[in-house]
Amino acid sequence: LAANPSAEPSDPSPSPNPNTTTTPNLYLSAFSLGGNVCLKLLGEMGDGSAPEWDGVRIRGAAVNCVPFDPAACSPLLSEDNFNRLVYSGNFLKTLVPKAERQFEKLGADAFPAAFDMEEVRAATSIGDFDDAFIAPIYGFADKWDYYNTQGCLSGGYLPKIRVPCFALNAIDDPFIRDVRLPTPDDVQDAPMTLQYTRYGGHCGFLAPEELGGRDWMPRQLARFVAHARDSWATDEPQP
Repeated sequence: LAANPSAEPSDPSPSPNPNTTTTPNLYLSAFSLGGNVCLKLLGEMGDGSAPEWDGVRIRGAAVNCVPFDPAACSPLLSEDNFNRLVYSGNFLKTLVPKAERQFEKLGADAFPAAFDMEEVRAATSIGDFDDAFIAPIYGFADKWDYYNTQGCLSGGYLPKIRVPCFALNAIDDPFIRDVRLPTPDDVQDAPMTLQYTRYGGHCGFLAPEELGGRDWMPRQLARFVAHARDSWATDEPQP
């Protein structure tokens, strides 16, 4: 989350409300599942006219390696042997203990009746964990209900975005690949730029040193944020 470095400072002169400050323009950046959350948030925000967005000045976003359609990506994590054993296996080593600590701290009464901690401990894939922990905790019918409704693409949020966004994904990303990457038809008239590279893996973009080397990806994101800041800083989200 970055504030606009060119935003004007608060007026130092006396004001009837001493707590009044100038709200800076904000630009979001996220990767992987966080990128999906970011784009879903912007779709929910839309033009920012709803009361809950009053005073929120998000003016753009740059994300990468986004699982736009979690349901389409799920089999790559759960059924691919390498991804299941190496990525999911290591991730579960942190997820399950966190769930156990939360369960022990809050007690069984704080969890839904259908929740079963033993099912969480038995999870062997991210999908299993989402079915056993995420879905019942947050009121989803199952992992598929969670994936389909919360995906920025599958949930229909992308066309609702009204601030400039940039999404960078690699076709060879082992967790996403090209199973369901958005097209211009999916984005419709949202101010969104999609860039798909042949290589890059999952957050592993590398380039020749003269093009940025291992910093190529963050530089691409930063360039877009700078462009959004310079071109849209004083504009309201598109209607």
